[in-house]
Amino acid sequence: MTTGGYEIDPETGRLTIWYGTRTVQTTGGTLVCLLPTLRQFTGKTVVFPDPPKDWIRWWRGKDDRGFNPSPTEPDSHLQSNAGGVFFTRTPQEFEDSQVLMPAPDGADFFVGWVRLSRTSGPSHQWSQRDLSPLQKLGAWIPWIGSGKMEAGLNIVRALHLVIEGGNLVLVAEQTVGPPTGGASHTWGDWPASSIFNTAGDNEGGSFEFNVAAGQIVWWSTSSPYQKSSARVIDTDGNPPDFTTHQGTGIDPPSTTDPTNYQSIYSVDVRGYFGRRS
Repeated sequence: MTTGGYEIDPETGRLTIWYGTRTVQTTGGTLVCLLPTLRQFTGKTVVFPDPPKDWIRWWRGKDDRGFNPSPTEPDSHLQSNAGGVFFTRTPQEFEDSQVLMPAPDGADFFVGWVRLSRTSGPSHQWSQRDLSPLQKLGAWIPWIGSGKMEAGLNIVRALHLVIEGGNLVLVAEQTVGPPTGGASHTWGDWPASSIFNTAGDNEGGSFEFNVAAGQIVWWSTSSPYQKSSARVIDTDGNPPDFTTHQGTGIDPPSTTDPTNYQSIYSVDVRGYFGRRS
C-alpha cells in the first residue's frame, strides 16, 4: 500500500509533501497557482506578411566563331544570348502584437490551448518547398509561451502567447535571414562588346540585384521570366552586339513578381492565468 506524508525542516523551514517515493510538492522550488477563471478568446486574426520584395537579374551572351579556310568566304558566327530573373525577399525582422486582455494582479504566466486555422497561405513555393503549417490545425493543442508556425530556407514564423507590459498578448514574429551571395558580379568576357566584337569564341555574363540583395525564393525557366535567342551571322569583321534579353535590351525578362508569401491565421485561445512564488 502506497502511503504519503509531509515534513517540515525546523532549520530551513522547508515543507515537503510526498506520496510513496515521489515528491508531490516542496517549498524548495517555485510554487505555482492557476487562477480559477477560464479565459476564452475566439477568431483572433494573426498575419505573417509577405516579406520585402526584390529581384536578381542575370544575363549570358555567347559568340562561337567558326573557321573557314577560304579567304573569299566569310566566317560564320553562331551567337546566342539569354536572360532571366530570380525573385527574392530581403532580410527582415517583423513583430506584431495584439492585446487580448489585461492580466490579473500578480499573474505572470498563462497556461492554455490554441486552435488554429490558416485562412490564407502563400501563392508559390519558397525556394522550391511549401511553407506549410507546422502546428496541427482545427484542434485544441496545448500552448505555453511560443511555437513555430512555418519555416523554410532562411525564413521562420512563430506565434507567442505571453504576458507583456501587464497584458496577455498574441504576437506574430517573422524573420528572413541574410541574402544569397554572388548577387552582383560579372564573369567571363565581359562586357557584351568583348563577347561579340572580338575575334575568337567568347562567352560572359552578369548578375545584378535591383535595390538590395536578398534570398532567392522563386524563379521560372519559362517566358516572360526567362528568355533566350540565337542567330547566325556571316562576317569576317566584328559583328554587332547581340543583347536582346539584357535589362536594357529590346526584350528583357519580366521583373514583375507574381509571388505573395503572406499567411493569415484565425486563432482561438482558452486557458488560465497563473502566479509563481
